[in-house]
Amino acid sequence: MIIKPIKYHILKPPFLLKGSSNTEFIYRIDKIILNKNDVENLSSTNIYSKIKFIEDRGGILKFIGCRNNIFFNNLIMIDSKMSKLLSEIMLLSYRIEQYKLQDVINLLENADPLDYKHTDLIKIYKYKITEFFRCLALGMNPVQVWNNEPNLYDHFPIIKIKDEIIYYSDSIKRFNEILISKTEIEKNLFGKIYFEEKIAHIKFNTST
Repeated sequence: MIIKPIKYHILKPPFLLKGSSNTEFIYRIDKIILNKNDVENLSSTNIYSKIKFIEDRGGILKFIGCRNNIFFNNLIMIDSKMSKLLSEIMLLSYRIEQYKLQDVINLLENADPLDYKHTDLIKIYKYKITEFFRCLALGMNPVQVWNNEPNLYDHFPIIKIKDEIIYYSDSIKRFNEILISKTEIEKNLFGKIYFEEKIAHIKFNTST
C-alpha cells in the first residue's frame, strides 16, 4: 500500500514516508494450512487475489509485527497500538474499492477492530492516524529512533491546496485536517508469502 498525500514541500520530494524493507508489516496466515504449491500458484497474483484466496478458505491474516524494530518502536512511541492500527488500514484498503484515507478511517470507526469503544463525539481512529501523519511530517522515519522531538529545520512541512498555503506552525488543526481529507491510498499490488517454522506468513509494504 502506498499512501500518497496531496502536498507540496519546499526542496523536498512529495513523500512523508518512503517505502522499503524497513516499512514492511508482517502477518501470519492462521486457520488454514498453505502448502508450497499454493504459495507457488499465488506468487504471480496480486494482493487482492492472495487475500481473497486466504479468506475464502476460512483463513485470517493476523498481524504479528514490523520487520524493522526501530520503525516498530517508533510507532509505539506514538501509540502502543499504532502498528496494529496501520495493519488494519492496510488490510481494509485492499479489501475495498476506497482510495481516500478518510473513507477507510470511517469504515474503521464503524468496525472498531481495536475495540476502542469510541463514540460519534470522539473520533479516536481519526485522531490516532492524524498523530501518525503529524510525526511523519515533523521528521519521524523508520531507520532513526524517534523521541517525539520535531526537527523543523530539516523537515518543515508545508501544504498547498489551490491558493491556500498552510504551514504546520501556523495552523496545526488545519494542517491535520488537510493531511487526512486530501490523502489517497495507492495500491501496491504484490505481497510476498513465505514460510517460517512451517507456518505461512505474508509481508505488506507501505509508503506515504
